[in-house]
Amino acid sequence: MKYNALQKTRMMLVVWLLVLSHFSFMSNVHAADDTKSQVVIDLASPVIDSIEDVKKVSKSLIENFDKVMVDIEKSLKSTEEAERKFDETTSLVKKVLSLFDEDSKMWEKITQGINKFSNKVKRAREKEQQQRIKGENADQWKEIAQEWLKRKSEMEGSQQELLSIKQGIETLLENLPSQRELIIEYIELEFADKALAGVKSFVDEMQSIKVGLEKIIGTLKTVSGGKSPQ
Repeated sequence: MKYNALQKTRMMLVVWLLVLSHFSFMSNVHAADDTKSQVVIDLASPVIDSIEDVKKVSKSLIENFDKVMVDIEKSLKSTEEAERKFDETTSLVKKVLSLFDEDSKMWEKITQGINKFSNKVKRAREKEQQQRIKGENADQWKEIAQEWLKRKSEMEGSQQELLSIKQGIETLLENLPSQRELIIEYIELEFADKALAGVKSFVDEMQSIKVGLEKIIGTLKTVSGGKSPQ
């Protein structure tokens, strides 16, 4: 069969259209594959970040676990712990007071210091009088006498202040046993707060792990078209 020029032209156009249609279809297929690949790449980063977060929080929880357990154990035995803490504190305060007894070495040294300063004042005043007769350095010795007098007064004042504070502490210490039970309750509350803080930290960290795992599973569902990966 022979075709005229017009028919040949029409046949060539049909062939070209078929070829172009094929290439267009293949291009769309590849484009869809490329889009899906890009989605997978874009979702990989959140998955990795979530895994790192879960790992970090899990490690922190494990590291702090023993400490929290100790705090909980102390809370369970808080009465004994509180009594021990109370007794240790009162014992230490009594020891401090003994260091400042009026017959203690500290009190003796302070008194010796006051006597020395007093002698320095006396000597400086004598030198002032001697030098004034000679007409030289009298004002300097007067100033030295004033400086030693100032230090003597400050040391005496500090000694009296220590005595007053010591007496106040002794009075408070005498009243402490009558408040022992109440004080122990407050100490026990402190132990309870530490235990509670530790348990709350477990709650926060466990919730963080749960959220991280949910993000990972959710991302995988997105990649697999809404189905959980097998």
